[in-house]
Amino acid sequence: MISSKDVFAERKINIDNAYILALQLVNTENPSEWDFKAFAWCLIDLIKRDSSIGFYQNLQHYADQLCSLNISPTDEVLTKSRSYVLSLTQPFSSELQKAKELSRAEKFSEAVSCYKQIIQQGYQDQALHTSYGWDQYRLIKQLLQNPQRNLRYITTTLFDYLSLNVEKPSKLHSLMLQMAGKLGDNFNFTHYLQHWNPELFQVEDYQPQHGQDGKKYDPLFERAIQQASKQANKNHDIDSLNFLLPYLTDAIERYPSNIWLIFYKAKTLLALGQISEAMSSAITIAKAKSNEFWAWELLGDCSQIGSDQALSCYCKALTCSSEINFTSKVKGKLASLLIQKELFGEAKYEVDQVIQFKQQSGQNITEPFSSLVQQAWYLSAISTTSNTGLYSIHQEAAESLLYSQLPWVKASLGEVYTILGKEHKPKQKLFIALTSRSIPIEISVPAQKFSFKQLPIGSALQVKAEYDMNGQLQVYTAQERLNGELWDIVDEKVGVIDHLNHEKKLVHCIISKVIQVTIPFSQLKERYTIGDSLALKLSKYTTKQGERFRALSVKRSEQAAPSNVRKEFYEQIEVNSTFGFTDNSIFVPPDLIKQKNIEDGDQISGVALLNYNRKRNEWGWKAISVNKENIIGSELL
Repeated sequence: MISSKDVFAERKINIDNAYILALQLVNTENPSEWDFKAFAWCLIDLIKRDSSIGFYQNLQHYADQLCSLNISPTDEVLTKSRSYVLSLTQPFSSELQKAKELSRAEKFSEAVSCYKQIIQQGYQDQALHTSYGWDQYRLIKQLLQNPQRNLRYITTTLFDYLSLNVEKPSKLHSLMLQMAGKLGDNFNFTHYLQHWNPELFQVEDYQPQHGQDGKKYDPLFERAIQQASKQANKNHDIDSLNFLLPYLTDAIERYPSNIWLIFYKAKTLLALGQISEAMSSAITIAKAKSNEFWAWELLGDCSQIGSDQALSCYCKALTCSSEINFTSKVKGKLASLLIQKELFGEAKYEVDQVIQFKQQSGQNITEPFSSLVQQAWYLSAISTTSNTGLYSIHQEAAESLLYSQLPWVKASLGEVYTILGKEHKPKQKLFIALTSRSIPIEISVPAQKFSFKQLPIGSALQVKAEYDMNGQLQVYTAQERLNGELWDIVDEKVGVIDHLNHEKKLVHCIISKVIQVTIPFSQLKERYTIGDSLALKLSKYTTKQGERFRALSVKRSEQAAPSNVRKEFYEQIEVNSTFGFTDNSIFVPPDLIKQKNIEDGDQISGVALLNYNRKRNEWGWKAISVNKENIIGSELL
């Protein structure tokens, strides 16, 4: 009896004989699934062979037989192979073979031309279109490596791709968008993204990518939406901005730390006339980038036209940067507002600054400056020598926008300090009592940001602060808090000394499993020993390893440490070799066992402290002092 195994074996020797055997198999009374698969593979081999040598006499007959077979789509290899060889039976199979040969030779321009001729005949096979699309991608990638890139040809190829019958979403579809993103401002990426369809990103396009160079790249979705939004705003393309707005919102939700997405959303909302929403985003930008002139310029743009608020924002922007090649637009906006307020000398100063810069750098005098210098007010006005005072007067109103809705929070003043190598940039500590925290947060700000030189350390302050998008606490303003007392925001906590390091001159004190603090000997006014209770005022700060605590003040406590870290016990002990455990699992170390001559089964009393076992990664209790109790009958002596 002939079997499918015989057919597969004969394929390797003589494909014509294998075909005859397979034909006999499928014409038996009950052919199996594998019989049909063997027949299909024979037909595939025959079509490949005959098409490659230009023998077309039997191709259509083989193709009809192959098409008549019911092949399960779960067999992807066989399904794809059938689709491929059937394309070889078409009238243009020789052109298709030529296109593939050109592609293998990396002659992608010629390959693309061959595919284009085939497809223009109306052939819609997805496999063929996909092959065409991949060669379009390879061609564009090749052309982009040439400094003399043919932008028109690349653009045509990119848009030709969009009409192909290819799988979407897919890796190819995403790669074509990446190519489009590399063409710069001379290419309308915004319109291409709309035709490409932002609903067709792959799942992985929302995740960071790793290139062959080992570098990490932002997700394709994030990069594409940001690039398109930037271009649409630059071109004042209102239709595109309306289209992009929901995708911008989605991108911000996915990547909240990307400040530029928020920036372009603010500009988009402003262009669409959604002023209050734009202002909200602009405030977020200014909080995150309070030292950048463009953040304050955006906030001014979102303010009512001609308002004092806009004027104050532009003044604040000009205190952030003196680089006139960057700030000339801001100066023009400020000049227009100053003219409205008839502050002609101040307005002329701004205009003259820009004109002088453009003349010295060989640039043309453009609007609005070319028109302003022709107006009567300019010709008659006497310029001020500086507008620094003007900026200083008005910038405070702009700053108040950032924190006007925030409540005042109690704080205390810390010391000024410097970092080695950065002595010219002193820092000052602030201790802030957020309502959600039992211990104040310790942060550092530039010493010149707030002027508290006359106040002693610990002085009562009030601040307006909030956490930014990166989880960092930002302080916007601070002032002295009247009727407050030194360190009045810090509650006193009682802890117990559980370790002394004489070599490093450090004391370790535990208040709870969460709160522990290390104190240098130099901060202590007297000598202490393990088990002593301390009254502490603490602050909290953040390191790369997590939250840490610092002792602001330390003194001996007459109050015993809380029972969650210190307890007295009276229990029986089980001694194992040199150490022991009581009935309630209090660990008694070898030195105490030896010192007190404790034996297995003894009744002992003592003091134990909460202790963390690093090896076992668990909390327990450790005795720091013990006494051996003698029991006669039922009486304790």
